[in-house]
Amino acid sequence: MNERKDFKIQTYSVEKILTPLKKCVYTLSSNAVSVMKKGISKDTAYMCDGIKSAISNFVSIGGEIANVHQEMSSDLNLLLDQVNQDGENLCETAMMYSHDPYSNLKRQNMVKYANDLLESVTRLLIICDSVDVNFLINSLKSYESAVDNLWKVTNEKDVDVRYKELSNSLKILKSCTLQRERDIKDYEARDEISAANATIFRTYPMLLTSIKTFVRHQDVNAAKINTDFTFRQVKKAINTISKVVLGEEHVGEWLRDNAIYQSHVYRVIEAFNYKMYDEFEENLGNQDWVSSMKNGCEGILSLCTALNENINSDADIVDSIHELCGDTRDFLDDFFKLHSDIYKNMSIQKDGDVSGGIRIKLENKLSHVMATTENLLHHLKQISVDYVSRYIYDLDIPYTLINQEALKGNETGVKDLAGMLTVHSQRLVNLAKLLCSISCNRNKDIYKTIRKMQKICNVISTYTPQLIYSATVVSLHPDCNATKQNLKFHYQSIINELSQYSLLVGIIFGIDDNLTVTETFVLDDVNKCVYALKTKDVNLFKRCSMNAQIRAKSIGNAVIEDMKSSRNANMTEKVNESVEILLERTIPFFSDKVFYCQKLFQKIEEINENEENGFIEASRLLYDGIHDLRCSVLQSQGIKFSESVESKNYEAIKETEDCQLYQDQNDSNEKPVASTNHYAEPMWATATNDDERQRYQVEAKDFNIEKRKFENEVNKWDDSANDLIRLAKIMCVIFMDMSDFTRGKGPLTTTMCVINAAKDISVTGKQLNSLCQDIAKLCPDTETKKDLISYMQRIDLYCHQLDITSRVKADVQNIDGDVILAGLDSATSLLQSSKNLMNAVIMAVRSSYVASTKYSRLFEGKGSIITWNMKPPKKKPLFRRESEIQSYKLTTAAPKKRIEVIQALNEFQH
Repeated sequence: MNERKDFKIQTYSVEKILTPLKKCVYTLSSNAVSVMKKGISKDTAYMCDGIKSAISNFVSIGGEIANVHQEMSSDLNLLLDQVNQDGENLCETAMMYSHDPYSNLKRQNMVKYANDLLESVTRLLIICDSVDVNFLINSLKSYESAVDNLWKVTNEKDVDVRYKELSNSLKILKSCTLQRERDIKDYEARDEISAANATIFRTYPMLLTSIKTFVRHQDVNAAKINTDFTFRQVKKAINTISKVVLGEEHVGEWLRDNAIYQSHVYRVIEAFNYKMYDEFEENLGNQDWVSSMKNGCEGILSLCTALNENINSDADIVDSIHELCGDTRDFLDDFFKLHSDIYKNMSIQKDGDVSGGIRIKLENKLSHVMATTENLLHHLKQISVDYVSRYIYDLDIPYTLINQEALKGNETGVKDLAGMLTVHSQRLVNLAKLLCSISCNRNKDIYKTIRKMQKICNVISTYTPQLIYSATVVSLHPDCNATKQNLKFHYQSIINELSQYSLLVGIIFGIDDNLTVTETFVLDDVNKCVYALKTKDVNLFKRCSMNAQIRAKSIGNAVIEDMKSSRNANMTEKVNESVEILLERTIPFFSDKVFYCQKLFQKIEEINENEENGFIEASRLLYDGIHDLRCSVLQSQGIKFSESVESKNYEAIKETEDCQLYQDQNDSNEKPVASTNHYAEPMWATATNDDERQRYQVEAKDFNIEKRKFENEVNKWDDSANDLIRLAKIMCVIFMDMSDFTRGKGPLTTTMCVINAAKDISVTGKQLNSLCQDIAKLCPDTETKKDLISYMQRIDLYCHQLDITSRVKADVQNIDGDVILAGLDSATSLLQSSKNLMNAVIMAVRSSYVASTKYSRLFEGKGSIITWNMKPPKKKPLFRRESEIQSYKLTTAAPKKRIEVIQALNEFQH
């Protein structure tokens, strides 16, 4: 017997057939103690019978294959004899070993023959698999021969005959290639065969139409180019399948740009930041580590620069990316300079530890580097959303236009649209590369999605020029049915890929990121529209208003596509309602206002204050519609708004001041002030002296105490049929955010955020007050009704106080571009008002409960407008967890107390 070799099993079918025999042989030759219960383990004779039965099946099937394929019968018969011989030897040695299980020599002989049997069976299966491979290769050759015969046709009469031969060959080839595609184990080889199969099936009808077009119009150069390309694509696909099934080294055409699509800038930046933060302290003075980190940073910047240059986006965003790349290099140089200085000082002082103050300095420098790299990713996402919103909407319009112009016979129109179509297809490919590179999607199937996107982009970039050639031929001969059919197949093949393209864009980029950045873009667009309206900049107004509408429509359609894959029907219905409001009400209303303002611009008429306020209101509704849609989508995913993608990915680098979209009429000429703060910190840290700090801490402590009382009162009620509790819980969430703000945490990062939260509390409090009034009307004249009315008056007072205070603070914050009032004073006064409002709401809830439930027999048949049910307790496990049980066990024994004999006797009274 020759030395055993390792065979690579390339198909699932071979592996599936071999697995039972492999398991049986390994069980027989194993000397490990059986884990099965006594009486269940199979004895040696039973296992040998199973091996003999399996071998007989192999031999019978192999004999049938050898009879059918005479060219391989000699090799198959030799292997069948070898399998029989190895099986008999294994069974014989296994029985000998079972009678003397302590003999190492007998066990070694049994293991040797077991390995020989597995090797011979594997050889047999691989030879049988090669029979299928040969049949597939012959089918490919037959199809290639039919394609060559069709290609050589010079008259129209022979086209149908040759095409019928091609059709018969394709039927045989189709079953073989699809079965091989499913059976092959290597995923890259499987993708190669899949792409080649798709090319063969896609070009099959084009072969007939293109050759007919060329035969009829041989004088048109575009027809010859189109025909030659179609036949070359088929030949490439056949060559690819042939090399893959034969196991030859081959990288398909569509996989050549694999590195470009899977650069994964997001993962590179994430790994770089993690390595910088985790290893900077232990690598003081390590120049190799410094060099590797610098090279890693340059790699990130080169990726960002390459992606930035391939996309023609907004000039401001492109410039900001260039600036961020420079800032990243500067921050990194500053960090490594401080890194080196600290190492030198430690060497002089002979101290190997980094003190707390020095560590904080290093971390501060490092935070700037990490923030700028994250900001780079954020700006790349802005470019992506800008591209998605501009070009992903109605992707098929350029293709449809050139198709229509060709059918009309407009040769000039086809030439004019050809350039636009080429640019459009290149934009789609560039956008796909960008999205695949910056995708933050951690789904396990994201790589499959990216490979699908690569295939689609390959089809778009390859077949768009052929569509142009087909359209050119049709424009020259619009009455020819063959040319029309050829154009139809080229057009339909691209349209089918574009429908998948839109779906994959949403999966790769993620609807959360798309909504987040779109909301920012729309806010910027409507602000520019308002500015252009005031300054009478017609071009800026037209461009920004159009961008805002396109972005809004694009995100609405993207959400609709994303919701089709959602399983939560209730949440999907809510999201669809938000989309319907946005697409059918908000956007048309905004469009009407834009159209009216443009008419006034054309008439050179002055836009009065009411018309300006009407447009501002339409802009606010558009922005609020997208914001509400984003909240609905996040809620459908079980994510709180404060835990959104923006707060996760951009918390360290985003602008912390909330941009105030619309100001009061008196402040209409003021520009919003951009904040330079990047990190939230406790408000007491900004105090200028100890008295202010102490005053704020006392007020924050009282606020937190009142907040806990508020939570205890509200959370004990079920809000499913109680609007009063629902509104109170909404206020509770805002109160919790304000409480977190006092400790430097949570989504509220600046004083302006607290001011806006106070406005939200005021609006919710007014709604709650209105509901309390309805309850009071149904309550008879009692002390409870009087108490409820007094608490309602307090709520109204404190809501009005909050509203006025927040407006005053907001106005004082932005006077002539300077911050006049300290944020500490502003937040302190708002906390006082909020604390008073919480107390009033607590008392109003209690009085509303009494008024709704204790006087029901006096309502004269009118039931309570709300239902009061206690919130059910949380479910507890029927059995205690092991960790809880373990906590009750004594870890040490109680010490024995030694009692003196004399002391024990003295306890008895004599």
